[in-house]
Amino acid sequence: MSQRKSAAEVFDALGERYEEAFGRVPGQIEALDWLTARLPAGARVLDVGSGTGRPTAEALVRAGCAVTGIDVSAAMVALARARVPQAHFDQADVRTYMPEPGGFDAVCAFFPSW
Repeated sequence: MSQRKSAAEVFDALGERYEEAFGRVPGQIEALDWLTARLPAGARVLDVGSGTGRPTAEALVRAGCAVTGIDVSAAMVALARARVPQAHFDQADVRTYMPEPGGFDAVCAFFPSW
């Protein structure tokens, strides 16, 4: 009998191939365009299940937002930190994540897993 893998293990193994599957999802790009058009520069945004940081954190940073990304996968957090150094990424589970005081102006959650 096989043991079920955690989301962190699955995404650690997926690594760089993540962007092949989720890097250019049209509905996600449209939602990001909609959101960035409405947020003021400097808006604080939480990216839940941030993956490699692309495209969500990258688009938000480009729009002038202060982005914090969280993901259960250490490999994804490492990739995100390298790919979108203007954002802040932490390895965290959204179910237990405790944000810094002050909260966020918006929260994005595209394809999160736990």
